[in-house]
Amino acid sequence: MGSNETEHLMSLERDGWAALSRGKGRDFYGELLADDAVVIVPGAVLGKEQTLSSWDGITPWQWHDLSWREVL
Repeated sequence: MGSNETEHLMSLERDGWAALSRGKGRDFYGELLADDAVVIVPGAVLGKEQTLSSWDGITPWQWHDLSWREVL
């Protein structure tokens, strides 16, 4: 993967975390994720709607830090 692709993915990652910190995760990822997307989190594999609904009514994150960068 080239540096431009890596930077684009990192930009999306930063924007997504920022959206979650503003309580706008559903809006951001609702536009970004494909209808058949899967999101892997500890202990679960979620579809798009499961992922989006998991953020409904949660308190926005107070802070976030992206300190380890690796694209798989």
